[in-house]
Amino acid sequence: MRKLSLCLGALVLATIPFSCSKDKAEKEVVGSLTGKEIVLPESLDWRIIDETVDPGIAGNDYTIVTYLDSTGCTECRMKLPVWDNIINEFKRNPDISVGFLMILDSDRREEISRVLRKNNFLHPVTIDSLGAFRKANSLPEDSRFHTFLLDSERKVIAIGNPVFNPKIREFFHRSIKEDYGIDTAIKDAGICSAPARSAGAVASGDTLRLTFRLKNPLDKEIRLQEAVPSCDCVSVNTSSDSIEPAKFMTVTVSYVADTVAGPFLQYADIFFKELSDPQRLIINGYITK
Repeated sequence: MRKLSLCLGALVLATIPFSCSKDKAEKEVVGSLTGKEIVLPESLDWRIIDETVDPGIAGNDYTIVTYLDSTGCTECRMKLPVWDNIINEFKRNPDISVGFLMILDSDRREEISRVLRKNNFLHPVTIDSLGAFRKANSLPEDSRFHTFLLDSERKVIAIGNPVFNPKIREFFHRSIKEDYGIDTAIKDAGICSAPARSAGAVASGDTLRLTFRLKNPLDKEIRLQEAVPSCDCVSVNTSSDSIEPAKFMTVTVSYVADTVAGPFLQYADIFFKELSDPQRLIINGYITK
């Protein structure tokens, strides 16, 4: 069934992003890329800001790969704040592992490092100044075909940049849901505006702490029932035991980094007596060697 869904996804892909276009060449490009295995050269050095990380691609159910060449304004085209929101949106369901890789074909290392620090972009990026990725994958010139949703075998199942097209973002979500039968997002209380956060690179054994704000949406007080962490390495502290109407509670989720290098995702479910669904708070990142 999974292979069938990939085939159906490929057929849908060829019509959705380009349904208004009669350009046969565009459809041929999509057809040639769909199902193709994307090569990630071993020479690529993955970093989060200044820390070298193992992106852990082999363990992902899906991976979003986006490639940018050196033309135009680098910072404008990177769209880092938008990418951060999209990545964390895809990481809201811990039952599906969705990785992300950004490849920059440029020799402007200092400029790119400055932009990454400025935006505090805490996801894997590589500066491919030798163009190894482009050469290994024979990419088309058109930048619309430089962002891919890959399956666990690194084969392309969707093409297009979700930063510039919300329809493509929806299609990425739908492709995963149709393939695995579960959605990338989960149903929760919806009382935290940013329930999934990236922590970037952390060292094994370090304690990571991230603070979230929860707002009471009701016209009455809501009372904390229980905080349930995803594992023993996660703990939760709250600023109070209840939230008055239209007021906030802060919740600090702490995580002691594992000894295994690579990506991690942990969470805590915050239950309130007056709300039917808990608020899930997710932290994700990469443990360095």
